[in-house]
Amino acid sequence: MLEIAVLGGMLTAASIVALLFKFGDIRKVLWFDKPIDLIVSCGLGYLFWGTATGMLTAAVAGLTLSLVLLAARQTLGYKRLTWRGWREVPPKRDWRKLLAG
Repeated sequence: MLEIAVLGGMLTAASIVALLFKFGDIRKVLWFDKPIDLIVSCGLGYLFWGTATGMLTAAVAGLTLSLVLLAARQTLGYKRLTWRGWREVPPKRDWRKLLAG
């Protein structure tokens, strides 16, 4: 049962990430990462309410989505909406320099 819950959570998180990529520029979506985390985690908890496996699936999906959004925001940066349009915020870490040595 544990394997099913973990696999289900990973697949659920992967499908949500795929949907987020459909919005266009993912860096614009990454500005809203905290509300997305909150809505998805609460929504999945509500949808999978009733069984221990369902709640574990929701917890794994919420955790996986949070980690993916955090890693994407740290490596890609994000775009912040201002009165003058979208302003690019550079990534905090340049992983290419770290991997190059």
